[in-house]
Amino acid sequence: MAQRESLSFFGQMASSILEGISRAEELARQDRARNLHNRLLSQFSGEARVVSDILPQLAEAQDMLAADGLATWIDGNLQTMGATPDSEQIGDLIRFLNRAVASRIYSTQQLPVVHPEAEPYAEVASGVLAVPVSRRPRDYILFFRRELPRQVVWAGEPVKVAHHTTEGTRFSPRKSFDAWRETVRHQSAPWTQADLNVAEALRISFLELMLQVTDDAEKQRKVANDQQDLLIAELNHRVRNILNLIVGLVRQCSDDAQSVTDFSRQVSERVYALAHAHDQITSSGWGPRSVRNMIRVEAGAYLADKADRITITGDEAAIQPDAFATLALVVHELITNSAKYGAFRDSHGGVDIALTCDPDLGLIMDWVEHGGAPVKAPMRRGFGSTIIERAIPHELGGDAMLDFATSGLRARFVIPSVYLADCAPGADTDARIDIGEAAGAGRIDGSVLLVEDNLLIALEVEDSLGLLGASEVHVASSVASALTLIARHRIDFALLDYNLGREQSVRVADELIRLDIPFVFATGYGDTAMIAPQFRDRPILTKPYTHSMMMHAYGQAISHAARHR
Repeated sequence: MAQRESLSFFGQMASSILEGISRAEELARQDRARNLHNRLLSQFSGEARVVSDILPQLAEAQDMLAADGLATWIDGNLQTMGATPDSEQIGDLIRFLNRAVASRIYSTQQLPVVHPEAEPYAEVASGVLAVPVSRRPRDYILFFRRELPRQVVWAGEPVKVAHHTTEGTRFSPRKSFDAWRETVRHQSAPWTQADLNVAEALRISFLELMLQVTDDAEKQRKVANDQQDLLIAELNHRVRNILNLIVGLVRQCSDDAQSVTDFSRQVSERVYALAHAHDQITSSGWGPRSVRNMIRVEAGAYLADKADRITITGDEAAIQPDAFATLALVVHELITNSAKYGAFRDSHGGVDIALTCDPDLGLIMDWVEHGGAPVKAPMRRGFGSTIIERAIPHELGGDAMLDFATSGLRARFVIPSVYLADCAPGADTDARIDIGEAAGAGRIDGSVLLVEDNLLIALEVEDSLGLLGASEVHVASSVASALTLIARHRIDFALLDYNLGREQSVRVADELIRLDIPFVFATGYGDTAMIAPQFRDRPILTKPYTHSMMMHAYGQAISHAARHR
């Protein structure tokens, strides 16, 4: 009796110890699951990471579940770790799970039994624990366990022999009751309740993470939409300002023009001046730009061989973009007025420009004409004179002072210091204008292919090409029509608009290269980085362009073709 009680006491003690160990293990697993939950949320919080990047973070969960392989299937994107079926087999398994479960954890230790298509990979994945991580059957975290063959011992071979007689079927008793072993296949180690608890904790963590990521994405989408609305509003504002500016130019030029031809020339020149200034601002980012370089560009574009009669002395200065276009338009008007009435009217005059940076006043630009025809103060103020006198004071709050001396116009302009971005002593004392970029070929020879999708621009350029000497101009608005014209006609030169609506003229350029036909690109982008890298060495015209710019680009294209033959 005492011995029996002693055995009972020790049995209870052993049971209590085992229960304590089991409880401690379960608590440890819960702690690990909780820590994993916190890490997942903290590591993905506030970061521009996608949920599909979570696979490496699940390695600890794989270890906790004693799984041989792990896979995530999120938004159709598969990632795997360890021993898993291949992508096609997992895709088939996902389709089975979508039919078999409804947003709940699914586990089996004998997958080939419930899903016969899994038999070919039973050795790798006889057991699967599927954790759904979306509201509808679609996304899963999958844990796999290898096949674990087991031997079952029977008290004798469990097979009875059937005998068929005229009286029916009879079964003979087993002939032997010796131990008989059977190997059971296509099964893994079973998933325990503790495993399912870990999987449920992981599912809750992942759903919370998905909600967090979705919330972050919605916030980012709202910010992006707000920014887009702001950009559209700003673009609309600037386009309207540009249209108003063009309307103002047209009206003002109509008051000064002596003829339709003169009117057209004045409007075109002022639009080109604004375009050149804008290109200089945007050529390397919307930042401060050199005043000296702006003067060189304006003089080279509008004075041609007379541009070397301008000298620039003094400081090297850079001004902010919002002042640059205004000063560029003033310089353009000074140059055109001097060409019509002042220093550049004959072959003897010139202009000295001195740039001085004053820490209090800002940038001072002195313009002094000399050696030209005698100057008289205008009896009336035309649009150009109005721009020269009023643009800087009105738009920038600076000063403009003009003296119509007999020897030549003398003017001083002050750009307030708030617009002065940088200033340094000049590197030279007599910087003459380099007009190399303004030179071009004499005339365009032969038949020309013009590829341009805007009708008004195409008509204008077609007329210009004819005036510049082209014997025939073939116009295309798409890649297909351009290739057809190349196949049907002799083409001696081509001018290609790079962007044609929803396509680019790259295929046309490739065909011209194959046929050894010189060409230039035209683009509305100020930055040529939009051009494909293989064409960066080709001549490029930036819209809008003048006759002299077209002739210069034509000369470059002919030279490029000759060098590469």
